[in-house]
Amino acid sequence: MQYREIDPPSDLQHIIRFLWIARADALPSDSVAYRIVADGCPGIIFQKSNSSFAPEVEEESPLPNLFVYGQTTKHGILRSSGNAYTIGVNFYPYALKTIFGFDADEAMDELISLDAFDNYLYEKLNDADTTEDRIDHICDFIRKQMEKHAYKDGAVMHSILQIKKNRGDLPVYTLYNDLQISERQFQRRFKRQVGVTPKLFTRIIRFQSAFNQVRTQNYRQLSDVAFDNGYADQSHFIRDFKEFSGLNPGAYENRRLSFICQHREWNVAFSQQLRS
Repeated sequence: MQYREIDPPSDLQHIIRFLWIARADALPSDSVAYRIVADGCPGIIFQKSNSSFAPEVEEESPLPNLFVYGQTTKHGILRSSGNAYTIGVNFYPYALKTIFGFDADEAMDELISLDAFDNYLYEKLNDADTTEDRIDHICDFIRKQMEKHAYKDGAVMHSILQIKKNRGDLPVYTLYNDLQISERQFQRRFKRQVGVTPKLFTRIIRFQSAFNQVRTQNYRQLSDVAFDNGYADQSHFIRDFKEFSGLNPGAYENRRLSFICQHREWNVAFSQQLRS
C-alpha cells in the first residue's frame, strides 16, 4: 500500500487538516487491513476499490464509493482487496456543520452519501484523469458548500482549541464557566457543531495524545504515558485505549499495526481561525 498526505489549499486550511491518497496494486484475492480508531475528526472518502469496514463486533459491510463520515467513536477494521485507489479528506472537528449545514451529531458513527449535496461529484471524480484533478473537484465542492452554510459557533470553536491545547486533560465545567453559559446550553451547542458531547470529545483527544506517544515510543514504560496524559491511574488509561482502538496499549506496542491518517498534528491556520 502506498500512502501519502497532501496539504490543503491555503483558503481551506482552517477547515481541512489534510488530504490523503492510498493506492494498492494487488491481486483480487489479496487484501490489506487497517485499524481505524477514534481521532476526533470527520471526513470525506472517495474510492475506486473494493473496500469494507466493520466495528470488530459486527459483520463487515461494503463501503460506498463517495461519502462523508462523522465523528468516529468506535474502533474497527478497514479492509481493501485487489487494486485500490482512495482519496480522503480529514477535516477539523467543527467542519460538518460549517460545510454541510446539518447538525454534526446526526452523523456520529455514520456514513452519509454525498449524492444529496451534489449529484455529479462522483461522476466528476470517477472520470477525472489525475489525482490533482480529483482534489480540485473535491475542494471546489467544499467551497461551494461553505458559501451556502458557513456556520460557525465561536464559543464552541474556542472550547475545541482549549481541549486540544490541554490534550483533553481538563474538566468540562471550566469550558462553559469560562464562556459564562449554562452547562445544558454548552452541551447542546457543542454536540450540534462537533457531533459528540464535550466529555466524550475530551476523552477522544486525550486518547489520541496517549496513542501518539505510544506510536512514537516517547516513553520509558507505559505507566509514563498514563501519567503524562493526566489519567487518574493505569486502569483508566488502558480502558480508554482499548475502547477507542480495540487494543490494550501493550498489545499495540508489540504488534505495530497499520493505521491511516490519524497522527498528524493540527496546524496553525486552525488556531488562527478559532481566535478570529
